[in-house]
Amino acid sequence: MMAMMPTGIFQIMIHLFGFEDFMCQIAGNTEEFARFASNLTDLCIRCIHRIADAGADGIILIEDMGLQDRMMISPTMWHDIYAPLYTRMFAAAHQRGLDVISHTCGHIVSILDDYIACGLDVIQMDQQDNMGLETLHQFAGKVCFFCPLDIQTTIDFDRKAIFDRAQKMVDCLATPAGGFMAK
Repeated sequence: MMAMMPTGIFQIMIHLFGFEDFMCQIAGNTEEFARFASNLTDLCIRCIHRIADAGADGIILIEDMGLQDRMMISPTMWHDIYAPLYTRMFAAAHQRGLDVISHTCGHIVSILDDYIACGLDVIQMDQQDNMGLETLHQFAGKVCFFCPLDIQTTIDFDRKAIFDRAQKMVDCLATPAGGFMAK
């Protein structure tokens, strides 16, 4: 049984601040922003403990961090600000025996290694074509991919095209070490 987190530390900040103010805060008010982000992470960890107490097997985060062709913030900024927070959060989940699944849309390939290193178990992507399956192949075996056919490029009613694309996803993303789950 997986439990949806009521909040994630990236996406909720955009909702709380609004996108423009989020960008201003992260770029110009770094000390106050870092304190807020740390407090929000503490809140997420409290949620994780309650989820574990309720008997869940894992958590799911909704963290849309990418645009179509790049991250919303620089990969360096993501690494400096968010990687330590996700590491704390994911460690708390793992200490309670929970798996960690994160949904994210957009082009996140520049931080995917770091995100996995934070303790991510499963990445749920609805878009892969903006990064390319061949590019994502480098992460096969490091994380389990949980994906449908790309929702922007493979909405096709041609049965053969759908099955061919599904096979390509299995070929590029599935390994015994990391796995692939069709969504």
